[in-house]
Amino acid sequence: MNTEEVEKHIGQKIKILRISHKMSQKALAEKLGITYQQVQKYEMGMNRVSVVRIWQLCQIFSVRPDFLFEDLLNLDDKNNDKNGDLISNRIATSQDIKLMLAFKKIESGDHRNLVIKMSQTFAEIA
Repeated sequence: MNTEEVEKHIGQKIKILRISHKMSQKALAEKLGITYQQVQKYEMGMNRVSVVRIWQLCQIFSVRPDFLFEDLLNLDDKNNDKNGDLISNRIATSQDIKLMLAFKKIESGDHRNLVIKMSQTFAEIA
């Protein structure tokens, strides 16, 4: 794994936090004392996030720093998936994040399985 992959991963986590808190890039930028363009660069993994900025983000979103690094070691383990369905390390879109957040609110296992089957069916059609 290279540093670029780490930055993209952390940026994706920042984006997940921001969207899950229904916060715009501009609003987050104001809380951090930076421009929205800088937030955009963090989320895209284009700029390195400093330790102080990580600390600020953790305070704003009430998360522990390890949230940003969660699953990071799994990025190296590309041989882990025997079906070839390994999720790429690309940046998640806002639609990806909204879908994931909505899915996490579904409590019924049966309903979750229906959503998964429906999504798989749509993916095969496309």
